Amino acid sequence: MLDVGRDAAPQSIDGFEPFDDAGVLYAFHLYEPWEHVTWRVNQGRVPYGSQAWSRADLEAALAHVDRWRDKWGVPASRIFAAEIGCDRRIPGVEAYLDDALTLIEARRYHWAFFGYREDSWDAYDYELGSRPLTEAEHEIYARGRALDLPRPGGAAFDVIQTHLSKVSAPRQ
Repeated sequence: MLDVGRDAAPQSIDGFEPFDDAGVLYAFHLYEPWEHVTWRVNQGRVPYGSQAWSRADLEAALAHVDRWRDKWGVPASRIFAAEIGCDRRIPGVEAYLDDALTLIEARRYHWAFFGYREDSWDAYDYELGSRPLTEAEHEIYARGRALDLPRPGGAAFDVIQTHLSKVSAPRQ
């Protein structure tokens, strides 16, 4: 598996030439746009689904991968969205994840989200729900004991489970 360029951003695939090897998977990461999916920048000010940030942004990012795939004749089965994510505290995270996964599945690309039961950083630990952690809970994380925290799940985790159940179901 090969990450395709700078931080594996979908836009970085534009200048990438594939290898003459049918065993290579080409991976990209989908955190689009970065300034909106990242809490330290967004701070919850720009919700997903707003006029400023929507499914159109995901479509535009994936268009880079689609054009590259078509240009080089790379089958969809060799493309992997290796990381997909949005900070769990961002308003609309569940719609973001649903749109991202729906768009990727429609293209028949492989996918993985970041990061199931993250043990050192709570931003993408969707099982925690959307509330901020308390200082005491951050200390639990710092000690590497994240699994000791309550894991209520929530809408974002439900979306991921729904999409995982689609890929784990036998294909017809």
